[in-house]
Amino acid sequence: MPRPPSLGLCCALALAASAPSWAADPAPPSPVTAEHDQVAKSFREEVLADRRPEEEENFSAKSVLWMFAAMGFVIAFIYITLNFGLRRLMGARSVGSAQLVSVVERVVLDQKKSIMVLRAAGEYMLVGASEGGINLICKLDAQEVERLEREARVQTPALSPFLQKLLSRKGGPPPPQA
Repeated sequence: MPRPPSLGLCCALALAASAPSWAADPAPPSPVTAEHDQVAKSFREEVLADRRPEEEENFSAKSVLWMFAAMGFVIAFIYITLNFGLRRLMGARSVGSAQLVSVVERVVLDQKKSIMVLRAAGEYMLVGASEGGINLICKLDAQEVERLEREARVQTPALSPFLQKLLSRKGGPPPPQA
C-alpha cells in the first residue's frame, strides 16, 4: 500500500508551482491555463466594478463610529450578563421569594457522587447523592449547623468590591460581610 505524500513534499510542490516566472523557462500557455486566466481576470473586473468609492479600505469617521457602537453593544452585553447572570449563578434571589428546600453545602466526592447538607422546613439533613439516587444519611442538629455556618461566614474572605456592588443592587440580598 503506497504511503501518502508527506506535508513537506506537498509544500515543496506548492512552492514550486508558485515560483516566479523568471525562475524557470516559461512554457507555452495551455488552453486550460489561458481559460483559467481569462476567468480570473473577468472575476477581478466584476469585483472591482461592484465596488463603490466609499468601500475603499481606509478608515473613515463612519467606520470608527461603527467600531465604537459595536464595542458599546459588547460592553452592554457583558454588563447585563454579569449583572443578572451572575446573581442567578450565585443563587441570589429577589426579595420575598422564600424557599422551602435549599442546599446549604455540597461536597463532591467523585465525578458522580457527592454529599450535601439540605435545609428543608427548618430541619437540616445530610444526604448522599449518586447515580443510584439520593439517600438520607442522617438528620443534623439545627443549632449546631447554624453555629458552624456563622463561623464559616466569619472566616470567608471578603468579596471583591465589584462583586459586592453587583450583589448589592436592588432586588438582590446584601452581600456577605467579612
